[in-house]
Amino acid sequence: MKFSFSEELKKAEGGDYLKLKEGSNVVRIVSPFLLYKSNYQGRPTKKFVGYVIDRKDGAIKPAFLAMTLVEKIESLQLSPTYGFAEVPMPYDIDITAKNAGTIDVDYNVIPQPQVALTDEEQKAISAVSVEELILSLQALQGGAQSENQVAPNN
Repeated sequence: MKFSFSEELKKAEGGDYLKLKEGSNVVRIVSPFLLYKSNYQGRPTKKFVGYVIDRKDGAIKPAFLAMTLVEKIESLQLSPTYGFAEVPMPYDIDITAKNAGTIDVDYNVIPQPQVALTDEEQKAISAVSVEELILSLQALQGGAQSENQVAPNN
């Protein structure tokens, strides 16, 4: 029987994930981001996996963030002015990408004015699980590992 985990994952996630484009990309981080190790074209890769609200269409999407981008978000989290300890973040961020889609991509992260999440957004956020996303990714990658080992709920 033919079966595609990719197709099932697309169904589960609405077939969509955050794709950072050249220029402005406004998002709200709504979940923890866990380090996920996998292989791409035979080379090991590391990305941080979690969920965001993409303000372009208002959808909650999985996001795969590079370490350099996570370091910039960490700087905001630790700053006296924009610091936060919990997710969802208390404000949106504008991730400006230069040379998006290339190995030479450069990110800038600009905090946006605080806007409360809607009741609908809060409800949608409570329905997503980074752990379940990582389990799906592990199945797709043939057992690739997360730094935070995720075991199926039995």
